[in-house]
Amino acid sequence: MSEPARLLSAQPVLKVMDVERAFEFYARMGFRKHFQNMDLHLLIERDGIILHLATQMVASPSACQIVVSDVEALYAQARQENVSMKHDMQDEFWGCRDFTIEDPDGNFVTFSQPIPASGKAGMARTGTAGRFEIG
Repeated sequence: MSEPARLLSAQPVLKVMDVERAFEFYARMGFRKHFQNMDLHLLIERDGIILHLATQMVASPSACQIVVSDVEALYAQARQENVSMKHDMQDEFWGCRDFTIEDPDGNFVTFSQPIPASGKAGMARTGTAGRFEIG
């Protein structure tokens, strides 16, 4: 019997009212255009992470979390670029350090990094970068 198929990545869809306005916001965090279908749908990418920006007449905010290798450097970039914050960087009880930005359409994107040897219950980092186990 063969091994089950593995999930390789996730590509969150964030609903926005104007893809170009949303892109200008995410470009300040280092995202670049990956693919665009007119003014209706835009895929943006940074370091292999893809977000979909999908036009909707009335945006209904979404949220996603992205695990990063250096949350402090990314936080400094967000501050330097004056990116709108939902919450500043903080250590969470489950063993991660993170911060959350808010785009012009009310979508939240949390950037998170496991705290080494935190000893916290909850999510714990495994040997693979960006992979967590619930414990």
